[in-house]
Amino acid sequence: MIQVTERAKEKLKGMLDNLHTQPGDGWRLEVSTDGEYGLIVGTETEGDQVVRYGETNVLLVDGETTRRLDGAVVDVRDSEEGQQLTLRRKQES
Repeated sequence: MIQVTERAKEKLKGMLDNLHTQPGDGWRLEVSTDGEYGLIVGTETEGDQVVRYGETNVLLVDGETTRRLDGAVVDVRDSEEGQQLTLRRKQES
């Protein structure tokens, strides 16, 4: 399971609030063909890990990605450009 900090949930919710989304929409964590992770607006599908902030779906992750990133943490870090989401994968033994 992917962990999401409260700060990250707040950030994801704020980013959604700036868009005109449909009820139930949330950020879907996607993996590109070159292995980079990104976010697109999507709808919950069967088998998704759904992370909510209040009543809002803020992060949707399909089952395969959830398994691949088991133990990873989505967080926020402060930088000169402002707050940025980070994905920290668990350390391999």
